[in-house]
Amino acid sequence: MLSAIAAWQGSQTSVAASELKARLRWQIETYFGSPAVRVVECPGMRAEELLGKASQILEVFLGPAAAEAVSDDVFRGMDWVAGETCR
Repeated sequence: MLSAIAAWQGSQTSVAASELKARLRWQIETYFGSPAVRVVECPGMRAEELLGKASQILEVFLGPAAAEAVSDDVFRGMDWVAGETCR
C-alpha cells in the first residue's frame, strides 16, 4: 500500500485523486453511513488526508486486519502511473 501511495504522489493527477476520494467516501458510507462521510471529510481535503482519516476510523471500529482489507479494496485496480496498475 505504501508503494502505491508513493507512486501516486509522484505522478498525482486530479483524476486519480478524485477516484481515490470517491472510493474512500464509498467505503466510509458502506461501513458507517452517509453522515459519517460529512464528519470525516472537510472541504478542500486532499486525497491522502482523507485516506489517513478513513484508515484511522476503519482500524478503530473494524480492527487492523479488516481496515487493511478495506484499504486494499480501495486501491485495487486503480491506475497510479500510466501503464501501471496498483496491486
